This record gives sequence, C-alpha cells and structure tokens, in this order.
Amino acid sequence: DKIQAKTINMLYKVLNLEPEVKLTIKSKDSFSVNTKKFSKFGDRVQFIKGGSGHKLLKKNGIVIAFNNSTIVFEALAAGKIVFSPFQKIKSGELFDFKNCTICSNSEKYLIKKLLFFINKKPKLNKSFKKRSDKIIDLYLKNSDGKAGNRLIKEIS
Repeated sequence: DKIQAKTINMLYKVLNLEPEVKLTIKSKDSFSVNTKKFSKFGDRVQFIKGGSGHKLLKKNGIVIAFNNSTIVFEALAAGKIVFSPFQKIKSGELFDFKNCTICSNSEKYLIKKLLFFINKKPKLNKSFKKRSDKIIDLYLKNSDGKAGNRLIKEIS
C-alpha cells in the first residue's frame, strides 16, 4: 500500500508537469486509489478495473508495475519501457528484473526518467532486448514465443 501510494503521488506530479500526458491506471480487483484526486485531469486519466491488459499494453509505451506482477514479463516481451518504482530487490520478491526495469526509491529520479521517455520517445536498443529476453528465458523459457508449440509437442 505504501509503494502504491508513493507511485500514485508521483504520477499525480507528472500529470501536473506535462499537460499532454494521458494515464491509464489498471487494477486487478478493486481500487484503493483515490480517483477523486485525479478528477481535475478529466479524460487524461482513465481507471480500469480487472480484465486483460493486452490492449492497454499495445497502445501504451510505458508500463508502471510492481515486481511481483506478470505484466512486467508481458511488457518486456513487447519491448515496452517498464518502471518499478520504490522497490528494491529483496530475497522475498518473486522476480529479479534488474537491468530491464527502471527501479529507484528516488521520486525525483523517477519523474526525471518518466519525463525523458515521455518527451523524447527513445527506441530501446539491442542490449535491452538481449537483457529482457534473458530474463524471460530465465523465468518462462519463452523469449521466442513458441512455448505453446513445445508443450503440444511434448504432450504428443
């Protein structure tokens, strides 16, 4: 809850700094986010409850997710920029996405990086693709997208 609250406050600041930014906040079950706080931004902020995130992933360039979420894998596989704010890798966390996500406990740093990616829209380089494929293979063995075919072959 603390990480989520810090992240929401950071996004609120980004919306105030960049009048062209649009934000979609998706939650798995229920919102513990104060949606009224964002009402001044009108249709620049959209709240989505539950369901698949694939359509959102296709039309958005930056994903902000927590390290224990599978959307991080989907975003990396899709070549998206992933922020995991206010999180440090601890032995209790499920996945180690270091070098593939932007992690920091500094709000100032995270806002600076977010604004850079929003305004400059840089392309991800080949070394990022190699690192993200390595992470996907480490945990899922599926950077080539053919895990389903291998499973069918194995069952047959």
